[in-house]
Amino acid sequence: MIRIDRKLVVACAGGVAFAYAAALALMFLRHQWLLGKNGVPLVTDFLAVWSAGGMVLGGHALAAYNPVALHAAEAAATGGNFAGQLAWPYPPSYLFVAAALALIGFAPALLVWGIATGASYAAATAVIARTRAAAVLALAAPWTLASFMIGQNGFLTAALIGGALVTLEKRPITAGVLFGLLSYKPQFGILIPFALVAGAHWRCFASAAATVVVVNAAALAVFGPDTLAAFFQVLPQTADALVSRGAVGFGKLSSLYGMMRWLGAPVAAGWTMQILLALMLAAATLWLWRSRAPYALKAAGLAVAIVLATPYVFFYDLPVLAIALAFLHRHRAFNRFEMIALAAALLTLVGFIFITAPFGLLAAAIVAGLVIWRLRSTEQPGASRNT
Repeated sequence: MIRIDRKLVVACAGGVAFAYAAALALMFLRHQWLLGKNGVPLVTDFLAVWSAGGMVLGGHALAAYNPVALHAAEAAATGGNFAGQLAWPYPPSYLFVAAALALIGFAPALLVWGIATGASYAAATAVIARTRAAAVLALAAPWTLASFMIGQNGFLTAALIGGALVTLEKRPITAGVLFGLLSYKPQFGILIPFALVAGAHWRCFASAAATVVVVNAAALAVFGPDTLAAFFQVLPQTADALVSRGAVGFGKLSSLYGMMRWLGAPVAAGWTMQILLALMLAAATLWLWRSRAPYALKAAGLAVAIVLATPYVFFYDLPVLAIALAFLHRHRAFNRFEMIALAAALLTLVGFIFITAPFGLLAAAIVAGLVIWRLRSTEQPGASRNT
């Protein structure tokens, strides 16, 4: 029988998280991260956010949705050494975040963003799992280094989802506000209304809807109504480029659609399978949230289903899986079998370093399997019913 020392696991996770920090520091000293030898920003996803924010501060918020204007700003920031294109596919409400980050230089802005959102994500997992060790384990996950390096918003997405789910039962209004703020990334909100309706969480539902209206109304008042029209014009173009045509490679889409296209399936087949999966997940969410299952399992199921339901999910979006795992731990501690499955999921993600393939889908499937395993076990006499 394999014996797993949990203290040793946490210690190893702390070592991995420290290694991430050391690697980033070394990359910075070698001018491979943040700033190049000439002191100008290196190209990462964060460049689009920072450049869009600069345009807002300059009084040209609408120009952020103009690919030509945005590229010019990105090229200027990098000293003219950027021939590619980083688009701005977010709704006008996210311009508030971009403008705030653009108030300081590129390097400190990316650091502040990574540390603040990363800390929020780690704190959310610790609060949910009811142990500080969960924060260490969350920061040791493979997606942590990727998210921090490129300055993406996976940490923020996970923190909002985790914060909303952990406060839903006792503070539904607060949970609704957090769900509403998630509207900056609408593809992750597909299943949330199903859960709230099935669970009769009407106060949260109303709070979320009100938050979406207020936040977006504020954005239109500050940045102008034309920004919303521009967003809806850019959105299908971005989806066509990244999803339908795989501009960055189908292997980077950690979804069933991405897996199908990566394996060579045509667009129609990929969309058919993804839509069928989304419908199954919607039905499963309705069933689960109407059931008498422990709340922790409902939350874990929704978190992992959110990742699986959308075709537009990347490696840096996977911190949401840590939220699902934290709720599984809240339900009860992992046994040996589950620890091995969890290790397999994380090791699967390491393969992304060597092969650009949708390994995130496999990891999400393993986490979903753990949720199903727990749901089956709760049907047995004497099973845990913890919240």
